[in-house]
Amino acid sequence: MVIASLFIAAVAATTAMTLFSYAYSAAVRRPFREPELLNLLLDRWAMNTRGPSKSSLIGWFIHYGVGLVFMGVFYVVWQVTELDPKLGTGAVMGFLAGIIGVIGWHLTFKIHPNPPELTLTHYYIHLILAHVVFGLGTVVSYNWFD
Repeated sequence: MVIASLFIAAVAATTAMTLFSYAYSAAVRRPFREPELLNLLLDRWAMNTRGPSKSSLIGWFIHYGVGLVFMGVFYVVWQVTELDPKLGTGAVMGFLAGIIGVIGWHLTFKIHPNPPELTLTHYYIHLILAHVVFGLGTVVSYNWFD
């Protein structure tokens, strides 16, 4: 039952984060949608072959897979520390996950042969905010299903 609850909570939290990213991207008119960026990176890495389209499921699976990993880490932290899954804890853990996300995206952009042109500082600020939404989503959904 724990695994099913964690899976559902991860999907709910990642969906909240994704909705935030899509709304933020629309508001600032920037391409800050993680699944689409992942597909773009994969397509550009393919070079001579046709990679996934912007709407391919590959980017979505990677995005939600990372959400599952972060949810698992959050759960372990809640189990082995005295931290409880509360909104404040979720916001802080989301912020820390955002820092990890920024590092991961930054390294990806650095090693990629043809990364997209983004205002990286703006994208990274967005990414931290999106992960705070994810952290809050993990707490709300985890407590709902627990």
